[in-house]
Amino acid sequence: MIANKPSRIDKLGKMLAAIRSQGFITYAPASELQGLLNFAVGYFAGRSLKHLVSAFLPMVGDRSSSGVRLLKSLRDYSQFMINNLPPRRHEVHGNNKPIVIFSDGAWEQERASAGAVVVDGSDRFAFTVEVPQELISHWLDKAGDSQIELWALVLIKWTFKEKFAGRRIVAWIDNEAARACAIKANSPSPTMRALARVLGDLDVSFPSMTWYERVCSFSNPSDLASRGKVREALIDYCLEDRGMIQSSSELVDLVLQLTDDLYQVASTISGAKT
Repeated sequence: MIANKPSRIDKLGKMLAAIRSQGFITYAPASELQGLLNFAVGYFAGRSLKHLVSAFLPMVGDRSSSGVRLLKSLRDYSQFMINNLPPRRHEVHGNNKPIVIFSDGAWEQERASAGAVVVDGSDRFAFTVEVPQELISHWLDKAGDSQIELWALVLIKWTFKEKFAGRRIVAWIDNEAARACAIKANSPSPTMRALARVLGDLDVSFPSMTWYERVCSFSNPSDLASRGKVREALIDYCLEDRGMIQSSSELVDLVLQLTDDLYQVASTISGAKT
């Protein structure tokens, strides 16, 4: 079992309380908070708070009304999660074989599509992944297709959260913006940050040890599944077709909410109640 030292939690709490009394943040405490949070969310401690590590520095010196509101939301959310995050348990004699995930998304001829391949021992499954129109409309004014690419991974991890809990996972992604966002839990895009937050929430109640890696499109079996070529993928990679993964209305609503209010204490899989 791994948990943060009480002294570290206490120090973080005092720093957040100081921000509460001041209503703004300067460079020195923001930098110190980033360092403490880096220790608090180490790899073996899980990634549930990774999106907080780089959140405070961009707010340095912002005393506008919107900046003050955002800092208050971030501070309150950080305090709640630090106080309520459970210890991380690692099973010494658990299943050591990694699950391998390939995911892909595409935006071609004004149409979004996505696919995934999941390999767990002898189980080798191909999926098409639903991309809801509500999210497509939400993303249309955003550049690139990175949201779709990251959505495919998020929906796979959401759908199989119980199966993936406690397991080692290697997730292969052929879009660099999506991969970087998954690793850093941060992005210039608020829609990407919302998806990264969902990955963090999943790591609270259904923790896994996930390593995100780059794969070129040519070597990505899910590239075929995302473009309607499932049969070709089944033959080329010895896969079994498991049909379409339907999106969850709860997940879609959460992604939309977090885009506008990233630091809300969402009543979701994190177990947190507003």
